[in-house]
Amino acid sequence: MGSKIPKHVEIEVIRRWLQGKSRDRIAKELQVSTGAVSGIVKQYRLHDPQFDLLREVTVELKNRNLEVQSFTSLIRLAGILKEKDWLSGSGQEDNATRYDKIESLVVALEVFCFRQNRSIEEFMDHSCSMYNTAEAIGVPLSRLHDFIKDSKSEIDQIKMAKQNALRDYKMTTNLLEEDKRNRPLIEQVRILQRKLEGVIRERDKYKIELENEKLLNSVGEDLQWSVSGEELDAANGLGVSLSDLREIVTDLFHHPGKYVEVTRQIIDIYSF
Repeated sequence: MGSKIPKHVEIEVIRRWLQGKSRDRIAKELQVSTGAVSGIVKQYRLHDPQFDLLREVTVELKNRNLEVQSFTSLIRLAGILKEKDWLSGSGQEDNATRYDKIESLVVALEVFCFRQNRSIEEFMDHSCSMYNTAEAIGVPLSRLHDFIKDSKSEIDQIKMAKQNALRDYKMTTNLLEEDKRNRPLIEQVRILQRKLEGVIRERDKYKIELENEKLLNSVGEDLQWSVSGEELDAANGLGVSLSDLREIVTDLFHHPGKYVEVTRQIIDIYSF
């Protein structure tokens, strides 16, 4: 009988059976006999041992007002775990134990996010961001924390060096501003120093000239009072020394009134 029913009708019978509909309702909706529905269900049951289990799950979901689409993401997650061999590892653990561990991990994650006042979505976004960052800079995720710590230390050193440079720059700027303010005074001091140096040079020049003049006067005086040998012999007949004679002549020059008669005689000698 089953071979006489079109294939699309068989598929529709199975779909409605898995939805939890009764045999009589399916027969009535598809306009086939109840025996045909039973034969189709029996045939699929022989080829799939979990056929009845699928129907029970569907009925249970329907009773709980749930749809199979609600479990799409969970089924996908289970497929990923199976692909990563997280559900087929060796040892004494069965899949139920592994699912329990995964559930414990999810609960621990919920507690952690609750204590941090963050949602699980934020935690997942942050985790993805960390992974992408580690991937971008070429650092293993396990070393990302140490890398950030070392980078922070280098940044702190750079900031410290920058602060020191700014402080030195500020000090230098203050000195330059102070030098700019004092520049007229400094220039005036330099001008006065140059004038003082000129006065000192002029003083030294006059001093040297004065010393030379004194020397020349001394030499001239010595020459002026120098006496030839013959005159010296004649002067010795007077009974006075040359220095005494010099003293007498000097006194005559300064006090001519004391020597009026003597001066007249000298004048007569010179025929003034």
